[in-house]
Amino acid sequence: LVFPYLDSYGTDNRLQLFDKAGKLIYDKKGYSNDFNGIVNGKPLANDTYYYILTIQGKVVLKSFVTIVHLY
Repeated sequence: LVFPYLDSYGTDNRLQLFDKAGKLIYDKKGYSNDFNGIVNGKPLANDTYYYILTIQGKVVLKSFVTIVHLY
């Protein structure tokens, strides 16, 4: 996931990624646009995931991302 201009807000941010059941599967404080679909060394399954981006303690974006591996 890449958020344009995220670095202009410094490192006071957090990205949380949830599966369809609402289970938190990725949580990164100081997110730096480096999520690549791999969690704990394993690629996530092809599916839709939901995320929350918080900047300076305020939720600024809630949305979803669909992971599709082409291999």
